[in-house]
Amino acid sequence: MADVKYDPVVIQEFANSLYARARNILVVCVLVAGITGAAASVPVAHGSNSIIGVLVFALCVLVGVSIGRELGFKYKLAAQLALCQVQTEVNTRGAGAARAIA
Repeated sequence: MADVKYDPVVIQEFANSLYARARNILVVCVLVAGITGAAASVPVAHGSNSIIGVLVFALCVLVGVSIGRELGFKYKLAAQLALCQVQTEVNTRGAGAARAIA
C-alpha cells in the first residue's frame, strides 16, 4: 500500500464543498419547511381562518430559515477549522525547516 502524503489541496476542496453545502442547505430547509407549512395550513385555511393558515405557513418558513442558517453555520465552521489547520501547517512547516537548517 502506498504511503499517503499531506496534500493541502484536498483540504481546500473539502472546505469548498462544505461552503457549497452551507449555501444549499438554507434553500433546502426553506423549501421543505414551506411545503410542510403549506400542507399544514390547508386544513386550517378555510373561510375566516385563512389568516391562521398564513401564519402557520409563515411560522414553518421561519423555522426552516432558522434551521438552515444553523446548519449552514456548522458547515462553514467545519470548513474554517480545516483551513485553519492548513494555515497552521504552512506556518509551522516554515519554522521547522528554518530550525533544521540552522
